[in-house]
Amino acid sequence: MTNISKSPLSSAQQKKLFTQLSICISTLNKEKTDTFLSDLLGYEERIMIAKRLAAIIMLIQGQSLYRVAITLHISPATAQTFALRLEAGEFTSITKLLKQDKHTFVNLLNALDSILHLGGLLPHYNGLDRYNGV
Repeated sequence: MTNISKSPLSSAQQKKLFTQLSICISTLNKEKTDTFLSDLLGYEERIMIAKRLAAIIMLIQGQSLYRVAITLHISPATAQTFALRLEAGEFTSITKLLKQDKHTFVNLLNALDSILHLGGLLPHYNGLDRYNGV
């Protein structure tokens, strides 16, 4: 679990920090973004973010809660929480981004598929052709 300081920042300070982080990330290309995130985030934080994004994508795709939980090694309760948040409209920016750019969406699915199947060492459940209809 991520540790947060016991003396929190004010809302204004948090907003400034988040704005600066957004500006910093938005100016990076793919290679620099990868390096930046690797330098900034620890291994566990990168895994946590990747699993969150993967869960959201799988749920958008219509995968079952069971499949999301088993595939990503998260609890069924966590998968259900993401599903409820998705239904409540909490991930609209991610949903819009993925639906606007189908090429990026398919590339992201392929990358997640590869990562989740140990770089292609394990068999794919339905083959990569399942993304053709996306």
